[in-house]
Amino acid sequence: MKDKLIEFSKRLGNEKFVAFGMIAQRIDEEKYFVNGEEAYLSDIDDFLIKSDGLIGEIFKSRKDINSIILLKNDEMGKITRQVHPSLDDLAQIIGTSVRISDDSSPSNILGALKKRYGCYILGYGGLALGRDLEEALAAIRILQKSAHVELCGNNIKYLSYIDCLLMNYVYKHKYSKANSDTLELPDYPENEKEIRNEIVECGKTLVNEGIVQGTWGNISVRISPTEMLITPSGMDYYSVSDKDIVKLDLKTMEYGDQRKPSGEKKLHQMIYLLRPEINAVIHTHSYNLAINTANREEYKVEGNLKTLILGDIPVSDYALPGTNKLTKAVEKKISNRNACIIANHGVVCCKESLEDTLKICRMLESDI
Repeated sequence: MKDKLIEFSKRLGNEKFVAFGMIAQRIDEEKYFVNGEEAYLSDIDDFLIKSDGLIGEIFKSRKDINSIILLKNDEMGKITRQVHPSLDDLAQIIGTSVRISDDSSPSNILGALKKRYGCYILGYGGLALGRDLEEALAAIRILQKSAHVELCGNNIKYLSYIDCLLMNYVYKHKYSKANSDTLELPDYPENEKEIRNEIVECGKTLVNEGIVQGTWGNISVRISPTEMLITPSGMDYYSVSDKDIVKLDLKTMEYGDQRKPSGEKKLHQMIYLLRPEINAVIHTHSYNLAINTANREEYKVEGNLKTLILGDIPVSDYALPGTNKLTKAVEKKISNRNACIIANHGVVCCKESLEDTLKICRMLESDI
């Protein structure tokens, strides 16, 4: 377990955003692993066994979680009031709101975390919980992105309480468990091996560069006039293998005895049927465009990026994730563009190849 925690902390510490803080993993009812003191996570080379302190109090009060990540972060630390979700991934993983703890005292932290997987700590940063390390990591990165929106957005369109409640329920009871079963996955043709591995590596790139958080987002490639490969639903990109990639019939959407495909599979299908020249689609939960996503505002681009996208990036009308309404909303905007902002959700990019589609995603994050 120690080796896994060290590997995980170095991975988190080497992602796009600076990671300074603590990681803890439950051992049993009384004990947990934790790095000895706050540190840059990329530098951690040992974990101690403890049973007391703030983290011990959280584990004792929350039997539903096994992992905790505490990060010091300027933007998260500047949040002074309860945050209502303007991004649907925040609603899904945290709930109907994010509370603030005025300090790091156990009573205030536990109060802010009640029925939630994360909170902000005034003057410090954020704290996230998870059933495993990957879920806690997703929660802390989404909290960080949402703090950025709160501080920098000026025309934020917040999600309704009912929509947040629904998305949180679906995440807990369906999305996060979609591919939790162990399956004997079928073999695939040898000629798919290269592109399947490219999709797997593309997913890791998206995570490392902050273009997606946790299991959110999805990637697909058209491999024939009638078939596409797409990432599975609710699986962390670092755990996805070539066999986990799902092959779907583009017309019937049938996939047989495989993993459950991404919940946004109809969005990908729509783009391939609408745009015969398109062979790759990447749906991101962009950090750089999160403000435009929450404001429901198009994104102005210039130069080479504008040429790649075929103009500025439009924004679709709001709709719940994974619904036909969302697919139809994007369809109205992407017939003559290679990127579209999905209101309160993320961004979808498309191009003739996976390499070129990823290039657009990366350029949007660096805002070149």
